[in-house]
Amino acid sequence: MDNQMNITIKQLSDNLLNDYLYFFDNIAFADNKEWEGCYCMFYHHDNDVKDWLSRSKEDNRSMAINMINDNKLNGFLAYDNETPIAWCNANDKKSFSFIKNLRKVYSDFDDSIVSIVCFLVSHQYRRYGISNKLLQAVINYYQKSGKKYLEAYPFKNVIKDSENYHGPFNLYIKNGFYIDKEYEKYIVMKYNLS
Repeated sequence: MDNQMNITIKQLSDNLLNDYLYFFDNIAFADNKEWEGCYCMFYHHDNDVKDWLSRSKEDNRSMAINMINDNKLNGFLAYDNETPIAWCNANDKKSFSFIKNLRKVYSDFDDSIVSIVCFLVSHQYRRYGISNKLLQAVINYYQKSGKKYLEAYPFKNVIKDSENYHGPFNLYIKNGFYIDKEYEKYIVMKYNLS
């Protein structure tokens, strides 16, 4: 498949709303049905896990539509030709809610930090360097933004692909991130933008 791929990366905008929805409606969780209703809203939802679990797929889809239309959801879609095949959610740290997960990262809320909270790659495109291309797009975009750091939260002791939704540790090391803090289940990694 590698020879036939024509990969491009596009920053999310309201013009790409239908592509985003197509990706989450049909591709993102084809191999992980438990999460198919997320629409990458987990870290944008302010309440606790119980409230999150009570939300429907339609609630999260509507929330995503509103956030995209209001320019509050930022990230990058990867395409093979015209088909969206992967997503990376990267935004100002203060725009995320970490109350349900990663509670300890609350300690460092700074306007100069951009958080990378999610990578989703179609199962057919994994291990072809798509996450690396997405991460490079994030780095290139934010190097021009005036922000100081990118911050990522890879989990430790990952067994399944779905547990790597924050991005794999080695992806960050390979791209110049360093370990900032280490906790029992995850690592806080940073990349200096300046």
